[in-house]
Amino acid sequence: MIKVGDPELENSPTCLFSAVDFDTVPEFRRFYAVLRRRLMDIIRLATQLEPIASLDHVNALFVDLVQQQGPILSKSEKTTVQSTLYLLWDGRVTLLEAAFQGIGVFQAHKPTHAPGAGAAALDPKIRALCRQLLQLIIQDTVNEPLILARRLSAMQSFGPYFVHDVEPLQACLNMVLSFYYYCCYLIKAFADLCKHYIHFARGKDLATFDGFNVTQA
Repeated sequence: MIKVGDPELENSPTCLFSAVDFDTVPEFRRFYAVLRRRLMDIIRLATQLEPIASLDHVNALFVDLVQQQGPILSKSEKTTVQSTLYLLWDGRVTLLEAAFQGIGVFQAHKPTHAPGAGAAALDPKIRALCRQLLQLIIQDTVNEPLILARRLSAMQSFGPYFVHDVEPLQACLNMVLSFYYYCCYLIKAFADLCKHYIHFARGKDLATFDGFNVTQA
């Protein structure tokens, strides 16, 4: 899921092969877009069959990403859409989006109770993995604008999950609002989170949530 091998770049040995295999850069990028879509289809199907195994793998990849960030940033590499850290975040967020799309259509996990009260219908292991992922995303300390944009995209992917477990929404909203100065990246994320908050959290006291940093500044 990580985009490497762009023939215009020199950040991977595969760039040399791409320069031979593709006549133009747009041809390479079209090929990569098709490949990524097909991989996402496979991940969605795999998640429907084994949601716990799929989410456990995604969780492990995000833990690995958090551990890699320090050494990558220490190299003083400027964060661009082609930088190593951005490509790692982009690949993992795309994987997360595909996995959650699989859970969103997984019949056993559709809510069977009133809005905001469907957590009991969700497998406890899935619930725990989702909360671990949210905690990693919320508490991440890298606030480069491009990385922050991918963090916000990751939170948007949790829409199907919030139907079953509304409590983490307050922590997500606090994180979004703490970065209001990146308003160009926040509009859609804030709108999506508010949509779930209004539908599933109305009337609830969500000022605190164990395990989440809800006062990040």
